[in-house]
Amino acid sequence: MRALVINCSKDYNLGAEKIATWLKRNGHEVIKSRPNIPPHLNPPPPVRGGRGGGYDAVFLSAIYTWDLPILVQEARKALKHTKVEIGGPAASIMPDYIFAETGIKPVFGLDSRFEFEPAQYRSTYTSRGCIRNCEFCSVPKVEGGLREIPTFIPTSYILDANFLACSKSHIENACEKLSSLPFVDFLHGLDARLLEPWHIELFLKKLKLPVWRFTFDSLRHETVLKNVLAMLKRYGVKPEEKVIVYCLYGFKDIPKDAYERAKQVISLGAHPYAMRFQPLDTLTKDSHVPDGWNTNSLSEFGEFCNKPTLAWLFGLLSKYTKILKLST
Repeated sequence: MRALVINCSKDYNLGAEKIATWLKRNGHEVIKSRPNIPPHLNPPPPVRGGRGGGYDAVFLSAIYTWDLPILVQEARKALKHTKVEIGGPAASIMPDYIFAETGIKPVFGLDSRFEFEPAQYRSTYTSRGCIRNCEFCSVPKVEGGLREIPTFIPTSYILDANFLACSKSHIENACEKLSSLPFVDFLHGLDARLLEPWHIELFLKKLKLPVWRFTFDSLRHETVLKNVLAMLKRYGVKPEEKVIVYCLYGFKDIPKDAYERAKQVISLGAHPYAMRFQPLDTLTKDSHVPDGWNTNSLSEFGEFCNKPTLAWLFGLLSKYTKILKLST
């Protein structure tokens, strides 16, 4: 079989990579692509007729719901020539939209055919799901409850939704498996409510963490954040050098509340990173303007937090990404 795998999102798509690996392992020829790439960069179909022509199957994946209009466009093109499968987190969030637009029922949730497909990917999960049920988060719908993956393939970028919610034995085993890497980055952050001294001791002993990432989504968690940063300081981790704090905004707050959280993070020595709320069913990124906000205030708060934080973060991480390139 000749298969075309299309990642409909700009970011690295672990699911699409797993599909491609699974297909190759089963003896199929695979071409990976993205939509709307200039023709000189895009793998051309072997016969005329547009994308999809000459392929026995086309697999489409999208991470974010605002990528679904592009996915639908690609699916309609491919359906004229071959069979089409659709999956990815966005497809699990809005399966009815995809079916209405294409007539295809997407794969819902994690695909058992290749969820555990082994390979050396750029990122990995040591666990899936979460113990929380935050209404602004897609994890409960896409991944479900917390499940540990002891057989995960180690890599530097960890995508777990809530690593600290895992059992102590899993955390210890995972850290042991990750200990030989040039660095480890928990990209989705660590749940500050669950951090204990033994976590810090274990991470400092086993892992090379360029940055500690936490969340501060509500002023209700102010005390938790203060305690966590104080605890890190006792172990020699300086917030101004090592800590970034994700601040959700535009979700059941007003600008005054958001700025208060961000300034609290700054006063504690850490770096705030603004995460603008996106409704789970949005088809256009940053189109939602919640009560109490306007387009300008949303943009201004994002710039207030992220311009200095990104400048600091890029400088911090650049040496680690260079190390990673040299080690692979």
